[in-house]
This record gives sequence, C-alpha cells and structure tokens, in this order.
Amino acid sequence: MKVVDPRKIYWTVVSQHLPLPDGYGEIVDQWRQLAGRVNSALTNAGIPSRILAPQDPPWGIPGVLIMINTDNPFGVTIGWAVGIDFDSAYIPEDATEERRMVALRYRVDIKTVMKQAVFDILLTAGFAITKDHDEGDSYHYRVLAAPGDYPS
Repeated sequence: MKVVDPRKIYWTVVSQHLPLPDGYGEIVDQWRQLAGRVNSALTNAGIPSRILAPQDPPWGIPGVLIMINTDNPFGVTIGWAVGIDFDSAYIPEDATEERRMVALRYRVDIKTVMKQAVFDILLTAGFAITKDHDEGDSYHYRVLAAPGDYPS
C-alpha cells in the first residue's frame, strides 16, 4: 500500500501556505491504519502502547504513545509517557528548584531514550521511519510506512 508522506503535507500547508490537498480525509485514514499496524507490532513485541486520540491526555499510562496528527506535524508520530506518579516519586513537595529541574531533566531523558529505542525496534521490524528535527533539541519520531508499504 502506498502511504502519503506527511512531510509533503507539511511542505504544502505550512511552508507554502496552501490548503490541505483534496482527499485529505483518505490520507488521514491511511495514517490511522498505519498507527494500528504500529500498535500491533509493538503489542506483539510486548511493549505497552496505545493510539492516542486528540482528546486523550498524553499521561497516566506508561508506554508508547502513537499519535495521529491531522495538523502540524502531520502523520503518525511516536512518543513515550511516564507513569502518572512520576512527579510525586521524584519531586517531593518541599524540593528545591534545583531538585525540580534535575527531576524534570530526568523525565525528558527517559522519554528521549525510550522514543529512540522504539524507533530502533520499529526500524528492525521493517517500518519506514524518520527522525525529523522540531525545535531546540526536540525531534518528531515519525512512522512513514509499515513493512511492505512505501511512502509516496
């Protein structure tokens, strides 16, 4: 199956300030199918994952977040959620500002390491993936196509 590369949508809409292409709903449906295949692959590998709907909070359940982005950054991206008790476990109420910053950096580092690990697992499983620079030291971990499919 041919899957529309979300970077093309980004280029059209954000960079060139043009409207969404005709048939955009079908493109989003392709991304939903792709997210389902990512979720199945990770679940079969024993990795906790869930497809995150736009209204769902991205916290609470630790594991991989598979996001279907209908606007910027577009397409299927992956993230990582730490447990809801992370802050209370690592940041006591009377913590100094320095201690809070150390704990928050730890959270960011965990997410980065886990996203990279999932990225490598999906690559090994045959998914077409890319890591696109966002802002600062942030990246979009993007899934472009499932094994046997190809981005267009």
